Amino acid sequence: MDLADRLKSALKDKEEAGWQVDTLCEKCGFNRSECVCQSKTYLTPGEHRLYIRREKRKGKILTLAGPFAIEADALAPLLKKLKTRLAAGGSIEEDFLLFQGECETRLRALLKEEGFGFKRG
Repeated sequence: MDLADRLKSALKDKEEAGWQVDTLCEKCGFNRSECVCQSKTYLTPGEHRLYIRREKRKGKILTLAGPFAIEADALAPLLKKLKTRLAAGGSIEEDFLLFQGECETRLRALLKEEGFGFKRG
């Protein structure tokens, strides 16, 4: 019996005895009860302080808006609505929305209509 099997057996014995055993998170390395990667706080649109910037990737201009602190389930419909109103392609990358082309002023106006705040202007 190797070390990993002995540890698993000891944890199982302690759980059966009524002990609370905390395992480690694979992403951040902390105990599950203290995990920082899953305890994300979500904000209302008015509490957001977004910024919009332009980037050039592979010779194409992109407009990025973010960081958004809302659930991914709520971010996808927002992206779809903005893509339709901007008549541009776009995607979600981590906590940012990416749009094809230069659409900074129109995007800022649409996000203000939705109630989001900005860091500048």
